[in-house]
Amino acid sequence: MKFGDLREKAREKGEVLKERGEALKEKGGEFGMDKVQRFLDEFNTTLPLLEAAGYRLVDLDIALGMPPRFAPCFQLTREVPEAEQAEHLAGLAEHKRAHMMLSTLYKTSALQAKLSVGALHAMGIVMELGAMPVTRIRYVDEKRAALTGAIGEG
Repeated sequence: MKFGDLREKAREKGEVLKERGEALKEKGGEFGMDKVQRFLDEFNTTLPLLEAAGYRLVDLDIALGMPPRFAPCFQLTREVPEAEQAEHLAGLAEHKRAHMMLSTLYKTSALQAKLSVGALHAMGIVMELGAMPVTRIRYVDEKRAALTGAIGEG
C-alpha cells in the first residue's frame, strides 16, 4: 500500500471517529447532564423518606463524567429501633432506590456503632452511588465533630 493511500485511510478513520464523538456528545449531553438531572429529580423524592427514617443529608458530591457518580453523605439524627426500621423498609418496597439506600444506611450504622477509631468521631455515612455502589463511614476529629455534629448528635 502506498503512503498516500495510508494517509487517506487514516484521514477517513479520523473523520468517522470525530462523527461518533459528536454523536455521543449530542446523545449524552455535556458531561451527562441529563443523567445528572434525572438522578437528582429521583434523589430529591427520596430525601423526605430518608429523613423520616432517621437520616439527614449533610452533603453531596457529584462527579461529572460518563457516567456521572453521586456520593451523598448522611448523618443519623436519632437511634431507630429495629422494629421501626422494619416498618420504614416495608413502606419503601415500591421505591427501589430509597429502599436500597435506607437498608444500606441501617446496616452501615449498625456496623459503625461497633467500631472505634482512636479519638475520631463518626460524622456520616457516604454512599457512592454508581454501577458498583460503595459505602464509607466518615470519621472526623473532635474540632470538626463539634462544628458538624457526630452521628447520633443531630
